Amino acid sequence: AQYVWLLIGGDEYELAYRTHCPEHYREHKDFWLTTVQTMIHDTENGNDADLSLGLAIDMLWPCHWRFVDNLQIVLEAIGGKLNPATPFAACGRNINLLPIRRRMVTISNTLNVFCGARESNQDVDPDVMKLLGEPTNVAKWLAASLAKTIMLQVSPPAKLREMSALTGPDWLRQESAG
Repeated sequence: AQYVWLLIGGDEYELAYRTHCPEHYREHKDFWLTTVQTMIHDTENGNDADLSLGLAIDMLWPCHWRFVDNLQIVLEAIGGKLNPATPFAACGRNINLLPIRRRMVTISNTLNVFCGARESNQDVDPDVMKLLGEPTNVAKWLAASLAKTIMLQVSPPAKLREMSALTGPDWLRQESAG
């Protein structure tokens, strides 16, 4: 059996929030609706942010850096505890809590210096510089690409942060606002 997302829809190239109950859950539409309408009273980057239980279940992936904490939040929400002790963090949501964030920024800074950027007051790791070897044009291009990717992950632009906030679909936010 393949998992059918509760609130995320779309295809392999573009994800979107569902506007109605998926066919897979039609027999249990009331349960589906209760699940997606149950709001976990969470925070996102320090601000109050309700999170649909259905969306939290959809985003409960073992590869996320806070999987165990996220699983506890979902289990507690199922049990009726809707005010978690720690924020739900999946993909870019609450990325500022990432324990290796500072290290990733240091690696990005080091990659930029390898590419020819001037050293400033930013941390640079000499061991990473050694690993990179000779700064050929190809190596510089790859390093610049990786530095950009890292910074997009740890400090995403506003549009990406908005997508990662997991605000849920408009219809659901309007219903939960009353």
